[in-house]
Amino acid sequence: MTGGSSSAGGISESRLPPGSEIYFREPTLWDKYRWYIALLVAVLLAQVGLIIVLVSERRHRLYFEVQASRRAAELAHFNRYSTGWPTDRNR
Repeated sequence: MTGGSSSAGGISESRLPPGSEIYFREPTLWDKYRWYIALLVAVLLAQVGLIIVLVSERRHRLYFEVQASRRAAELAHFNRYSTGWPTDRNR
């Protein structure tokens, strides 16, 4: 049988007798483009992984920037009130 005759006649391959040979079967998209599809999926997964890493790094950076700002303000406060230099308050 040819591949076109079984699909055009509405006969599925599972209904053919055992040992039947099908000639000129149209390859599926997976058969035709297997490596392209696999490469596309790999690239997409790599991009998702990079996006997750970048978002995580951004969150950590923002957290540590806030912590650094708080510590700088705290140090400025301590420096202001613990220098021992005469201020209006000490006079």
